[in-house]
Amino acid sequence: MIGGVLAFGFCLRIFERPLYPYSGMDFSEYENAFWCVIVTMTTVGFGDLYPVTIPGRFVGFVACLWGVLVVSLMVVALSNLLIMNSGEFNSLLILRRLRFKEELRSLAAFVLTSAIRYRYIVKHFPDNTSK
Repeated sequence: MIGGVLAFGFCLRIFERPLYPYSGMDFSEYENAFWCVIVTMTTVGFGDLYPVTIPGRFVGFVACLWGVLVVSLMVVALSNLLIMNSGEFNSLLILRRLRFKEELRSLAAFVLTSAIRYRYIVKHFPDNTSK
């Protein structure tokens, strides 16, 4: 992406710099040319700087296509990094099953201890069960 910004910015500056007095677009500095290319590559298009000559417009068009291609490749690479493969999915499934078994075991232990406590209370305090 950076190489594209540098190459297209340099080309845009070469094509647009001679027409600065007539067009009012100041491409005499590299920063303005790079800014125009970055805005074009990301398809933002503020409109503060734009090419006027035919070769400059062609450079802008190619920079736009190149930017869309590079950004889409970065998005695809990032989405592929975030998608789980089959091994990761199976590991997650096993961890979920283990957590479920542990929760079930603690719930069963709670039910058993509650039953034992209830039996103890009924056996040792028979007067409180009728109320």
